[in-house]
Amino acid sequence: MTTEPEPLLYAAFYNKTRFDFESELFDCAVIFCLERGEYEYTIGDSTGISRPGEAVICPPGMRFFRRVIEPVDLHVLRFGLSDATKLRPERIRFRDFERIRQDFAAIGQSGIKHIFTPSERHYLLDVWYTIQSERESRPKQNDPLMESVRQELCSRISERFTMSELAAKVGLTPVALIRRFRRAFGMTPNEYLIGQRIRLAERLLCETDLPLAAIAAECGYENEYYFSASFRKNVGVPPGSYRKSARV
Repeated sequence: MTTEPEPLLYAAFYNKTRFDFESELFDCAVIFCLERGEYEYTIGDSTGISRPGEAVICPPGMRFFRRVIEPVDLHVLRFGLSDATKLRPERIRFRDFERIRQDFAAIGQSGIKHIFTPSERHYLLDVWYTIQSERESRPKQNDPLMESVRQELCSRISERFTMSELAAKVGLTPVALIRRFRRAFGMTPNEYLIGQRIRLAERLLCETDLPLAAIAAECGYENEYYFSASFRKNVGVPPGSYRKSARV
């Protein structure tokens, strides 16, 4: 970034078992720094599982989907940017997370803050610039085969198929496919596929009047029962309740 970002918010959450909103759309840059636990996320085409010592970046204007897997201790930062064109959704692992912990400890790890003293602003900017340094210094990882698998999964959301079939199609064993896909994207192919199906189901529930059986078929589920069970497991509420709450 050519100009210094403006810290807008800092918040700390501890032992959080679920997010208040399964998705949000921000008009500023948002960073989730995870200290404990795990959560699954999707931002555009970027998807994965965040683990302790990592930061997930969500650029302005992109919807941030997330779901707690294990209770999290989480630090949330928002920054105003004069130019967000170089920012993209991604997950960063800190090489020195203890330094980041010290920054948060100096800010004060309780409540939500919108106004900062000069020293607090300094610590927030230290987190920001540490993340930028990590982004620039980490080796570029690119796995064209796994990217093709990801695209295949996206194109077959409505189909029912096995991971063995997919592995055979790309010339790998199922175990090798799972390991290589997880290395590339931070989750298994099945986890990615389920996430995409649930995101599609959420959109169809909010934007259409399709019956649940039709949505189940559209999202690749054998029947409404399996769809409802999967949706409730991943979102926390049955699809009918989700549709009702989304339209209030």
